[in-house]
Amino acid sequence: MTALRRALCATAPGGARACCSVEIALADGRLPPEWITLLPAGPIEARDGRRWLNDEAEAVVAATRARAAGADLVIDYEHQTDHAPANGAPAPAAGWIKEIVHEDGRVRARVEWTERAAAHITAGEYRYVSPVHWHDETPPHRIRAIERVALTNAPAITDLPALARTQDNAMPDYLKQFLERFQLTPESTQAEVDEAASRLDARAGVPDRPSLASALGLAEDACNEEAILAKAKALATAAADSGTVPNPSRYVPIDQHQQVVQQLSTLTAERAEEKALASVDAAVTAGKVIPATRGWALDYARRDAAGFDAYIKTAPVVLEPGARTSLPPAADGGALTDAERALCVQMNLTPEAFLESRKAMAGGAS
Repeated sequence: MTALRRALCATAPGGARACCSVEIALADGRLPPEWITLLPAGPIEARDGRRWLNDEAEAVVAATRARAAGADLVIDYEHQTDHAPANGAPAPAAGWIKEIVHEDGRVRARVEWTERAAAHITAGEYRYVSPVHWHDETPPHRIRAIERVALTNAPAITDLPALARTQDNAMPDYLKQFLERFQLTPESTQAEVDEAASRLDARAGVPDRPSLASALGLAEDACNEEAILAKAKALATAAADSGTVPNPSRYVPIDQHQQVVQQLSTLTAERAEEKALASVDAAVTAGKVIPATRGWALDYARRDAAGFDAYIKTAPVVLEPGARTSLPPAADGGALTDAERALCVQMNLTPEAFLESRKAMAGGAS
């Protein structure tokens, strides 16, 4: 089995190569936090240059739970649990770890603070936590389990039994500038950090000014908001005129289109009816359609205006204009005249049926 050593270290928000300390941010500005970070994800560097690696957070959590065997892990003051055998002083608890989990590569813990510790934290008298952990003796000194945690203002960073402290806790200027740039503070919540990261991700998708100017064909010193909008409008107009994209000025809403189609359909039907009436009336006036067959002729003209017109052009005159419409008896009593045969064709009658009709009409007239 890989040899293990026990170490005191402290953690920092943000993860790799951070100054090893975790500042306790007050929940809603008044209460100590219920959840704290014990180990950041990835490489961890102590202030004295020593390094550890937390790349198996899930395994760390599992091993820590196994070592605790169902008991809560203690959070003491200034690692006094480890010092007690030498100095004989009490080692009171500042809190108890009720739950330990891994989250995004980090090791996190839910803490039940004592009333005294909560008062210290709320008053700003304690600001950091420092876990005692087991790790591999050989590089990269992978962290294997957490034994307990301390509440401290000078996070311990050396192996037991010697306990060294550091006095330099200043934040580098570049980190201060970063926090100010994204309106963050060391006490910012995870939600505020996530929101700042989202703004940074969104900003990363915006091209820089030289690239934008080059793409739009503008001079870099003239690439301002007004010029960009004007260029975009010109490009959109050109695209619409070329047919690349639809030009709104060349289209109408669908409801207006349907209304126009309906009006055109109604107008077309009215004009067709007028033309059919005019054609039939003209044929009756010319004597090529007798009044008795006007209904048939009108139906024909409505269904096939061009066919009706072609028929009338070649049809014989069956009734002289102004003549009476009753049927005179045939000269031979049984033969049909040319006009009567044409009338049979118009009325879809056989010569025999026409003769019978004529006889009946003649009998009624006598």
